[in-house]
Amino acid sequence: HHQRAIALEPDHALSRAALGYVRDGNKWILYTDQQRSRGMIRDAGKWKLPEAVAMEKFQDQTNEKAKRWIKDVARLRALALNRKAKSAEAFQQLAAIEDPLAATAIAKELNSNHPRAFREMCVKLLGKFRNSTSVHALTLVGLDDKDDEIREDAITELEKFGSASAVNYYVQKLRSSSKRSVRDALRALE
Repeated sequence: HHQRAIALEPDHALSRAALGYVRDGNKWILYTDQQRSRGMIRDAGKWKLPEAVAMEKFQDQTNEKAKRWIKDVARLRALALNRKAKSAEAFQQLAAIEDPLAATAIAKELNSNHPRAFREMCVKLLGKFRNSTSVHALTLVGLDDKDDEIREDAITELEKFGSASAVNYYVQKLRSSSKRSVRDALRALE
């Protein structure tokens, strides 16, 4: 019916719209042709720029790798803290991680009640990665970790990279109504 309507009246707007046409100046063109002429591509039912699609795919791949690191680091941590023959090898494998995408997994392990040597290794790894996830984790550890040495190690790593962000966070904590938070922030800033 819409085809017949536009055959009889080429400017019939409702029928053109129902058939997927849009007005481009004085003429009607298919919406898909208009989007393609603008350089858009169809992805997941939406028209997007190719660069946006590429960025989304890259982000999805990055997220997938980071999730895999969480599993791998948890497995290696379990082996490293098991005190069996493979624990030294697992500890070495953890210490040899170079991929910054592992920062979330390492930070997650750092916030646990693991032995000092393991946590020191986590702090060193986060310092090596030098990304926002590492800075955030080290900033929190530098503020309120129970272990003085771990706290100092975190601050030392932050001095190499990320100190401005940590200082801003600590200064904000100085405005807290909690005396403990203020004390911890002063200690970290010192």
